Amino acid sequence: MEEGTDINDLLTSQETEDVTVEFAGKEWTFTVRDITWAQEGTIQAKSMSVEIKNKKPVAKFNPHIYNHEYLKATVVSGPIMMNEANLLRLDKDFGETLVKAIINRNEEEDIEDAKN
Repeated sequence: MEEGTDINDLLTSQETEDVTVEFAGKEWTFTVRDITWAQEGTIQAKSMSVEIKNKKPVAKFNPHIYNHEYLKATVVSGPIMMNEANLLRLDKDFGETLVKAIINRNEEEDIEDAKN
């Protein structure tokens, strides 16, 4: 195995890709980039809360918060800005379509990587 010397191999690519979503009979194109390891941790932390049940702390994950934070971090440009005000007003079906297209875009590759 070759010795690692190029630190760029260790950093998240800042390259972007276009993701096109079909909704309401139209195509909507968003430019997205991968998030960094630190961003992923921050998004997960914002998505977690602790409740006390029977005098014991119970961790709760909120996928709604995760999806909002992820979209705000990864979408570089598109027909709508990914800010909290706009995300709260999105059509539910369109929001789910965005999540599937953008957040889950590498899911099949991730599953294959995990198998190998």
